[in-house]
Amino acid sequence: MWLQMQESVAENQSLKPANETLSCTESSDQGLGGPPELTELYRTFSVNNLGLLWTAKAFLPSMARRNHGHFLIVASQAGYLATAGIVDYAATKAAAIAIYEGLQTEMKHVHKAPAVRVSCISPSAVNAKMFAGIKGSSNFILPRLTPDDVGSLIAETLWGGEAKNVLTPAFAYISAPTPVLPEWLRVGMQDGGADIMTEITPHKPVN
Repeated sequence: MWLQMQESVAENQSLKPANETLSCTESSDQGLGGPPELTELYRTFSVNNLGLLWTAKAFLPSMARRNHGHFLIVASQAGYLATAGIVDYAATKAAAIAIYEGLQTEMKHVHKAPAVRVSCISPSAVNAKMFAGIKGSSNFILPRLTPDDVGSLIAETLWGGEAKNVLTPAFAYISAPTPVLPEWLRVGMQDGGADIMTEITPHKPVN
């Protein structure tokens, strides 16, 4: 049913004039607060990854045909640097980043639609119910974001008209190169934040 609704909306959007900007933002967050049960794992990957792919399938073809539009994915800093307590969530956000990278190059080289912008925003922890119980680091070093902070960044990116890959706040960029760091350094960075998410108790919006 959800996929049919997406396809219906996408078809309606495709009727708009070619000079009218079409943007689509996909933001799915499910899976914090482990260890998860098997059904919870299915739900996490279904919402955060399959939902993202279905949204792309519904909206990107019409953008590609017109070589016009902006598709924005909201991932997470956890997609670059996983930590204890949110392994399943971090895995889905790493996949979301891979989907962003793949869609961006496919629009340009496979669909010959270089003017379709594909962007990705990866926030750190947001001061919202889903992060209840997080053990925050110094607010000066890694300030807790608000929903308005993330929303404003999404709006700025879409209105800016350029494809971007953004981590926020600025200190979050330290996570991006960790996969290629020497093992002792990567593990040391993970050890430094090993207990940040271990007592997280988010609400369950779909229960």
